[in-house]
Amino acid sequence: MITFDQCLSTMPLEHAALDVINKLVFHPRKAYTTSSDGKTYFEFGSRLMGRFHKLKKTLLKRDYRFKPSKLVRKRTKLSKIRDIYLSCWDDKIVETWLNDTLNRLLSEWFSKHAYAYRIDDLGLDSCQDKIIKISQFAKFFVKRDIKQYFYSIDHEILLRQLAEVLQKDDFIYELVRQRVQFKYVDLDGTIKPATIGIPFGSPLACTLSNIHLTALDKEMTQFKVHYFRYADDVLIAGTDPDEVLRAAAFFDKSVVDLKLALKESHALQLSFIEHPGFTKVSRFTHLGLELMADGRVKFGLGKQRKIMNFFRKELNIHKRKLRATPSLDERLRIAVLAVNSMIDNRIRSAAIVDYYLKHVTFEEQLKNIDRLVAEMVISHVLDKPFRKSDFGQFHSRSFREMGLQSLLHRSRLHHHGHLHVSFLSMHNELVARRHQEQHQRRRERIDQMRLSRKIKRSVPSDVS
Repeated sequence: MITFDQCLSTMPLEHAALDVINKLVFHPRKAYTTSSDGKTYFEFGSRLMGRFHKLKKTLLKRDYRFKPSKLVRKRTKLSKIRDIYLSCWDDKIVETWLNDTLNRLLSEWFSKHAYAYRIDDLGLDSCQDKIIKISQFAKFFVKRDIKQYFYSIDHEILLRQLAEVLQKDDFIYELVRQRVQFKYVDLDGTIKPATIGIPFGSPLACTLSNIHLTALDKEMTQFKVHYFRYADDVLIAGTDPDEVLRAAAFFDKSVVDLKLALKESHALQLSFIEHPGFTKVSRFTHLGLELMADGRVKFGLGKQRKIMNFFRKELNIHKRKLRATPSLDERLRIAVLAVNSMIDNRIRSAAIVDYYLKHVTFEEQLKNIDRLVAEMVISHVLDKPFRKSDFGQFHSRSFREMGLQSLLHRSRLHHHGHLHVSFLSMHNELVARRHQEQHQRRRERIDQMRLSRKIKRSVPSDVS
């Protein structure tokens, strides 16, 4: 059973504070977000050390109480709006500490079939690798998606599950209980207690979501199937159709027992061969990748559109500069550099592109994307909608000579082991480079100021 003292010895609170602050390097706009206390990070961080020591002292006295979260509604897609619960900066540090600590202490207890929000080698990359390998021989697949998972978790059931891993008479249980039975400031400004669900947007919600389904994950091992769960997305695969259906029926019943519901639109039973009870398909999409019956892997339609939008946004940023440049060759050079910049320098975008390129093996799709990117470049260079005849003004080798990157070529580099891109190492490399550039600019400004002061002191003042 996990205790509060055990958590303190496993993960220092200082690490969580640094983690919260470091995230602002990648998402500076988050520093301006406010919770129910109305404070941005800059107001909170004006006396950071004093506030942190007070926070730590309150925790050690076992007197810490979470403040009400602030409810905001955010549009994540055109037809999808999410309720996000924003914590104050003190609570964010404590929640991050709780999440990281419990994730470490429960790592061996969690099922190896749960891939989301894990600290070990499991994760989206590992999940996709295994699904792709299994899809080479498995012919029967069941897809499930839990409807409004974070918002529909039953508090009583979750608290009973927490009592199995946390010392119930210890302060750690009380801290976690506060985040389960949380309070929030509604859109009309009134403070309300949550009667169901966990606060989506809180770091601790990730670990709580895994705790809630761990028993089910372990029970699924009784079936001779391959079971994958990434948050609320589930895939059951196998070679025996009857066993796959039995596993799916058990999963469906267990979800109902947890007082959860399944998305009817995502409850699919698919197969690469004819069989009653399954819908025969030649391909299906899971977690952004499209798996084909012949073993090849494509971008899912949504991911392809997302990647094309990355290129479009980067070119739109340079639209004014392109219009102000009279030379056609110079405009082409600017557009090519913009496209390459998105692949090489934009942290999040580049990481997503390289991650999916590592898995995609359908080269015809990559050739098509390369052609669409070239058309997009021409359209922005000529500042008009693209027409096929516009290719006559450019030669394909001109793009390559100027260094326009090919996703097909980059994918081959990934598959042949010539390009090793790690999301974390890329973050560290780019941030270190930007830090050095900022430090160099700062040194140059200081040198200029010193030189200016030296010149002023050496020149005598005019005497009237």
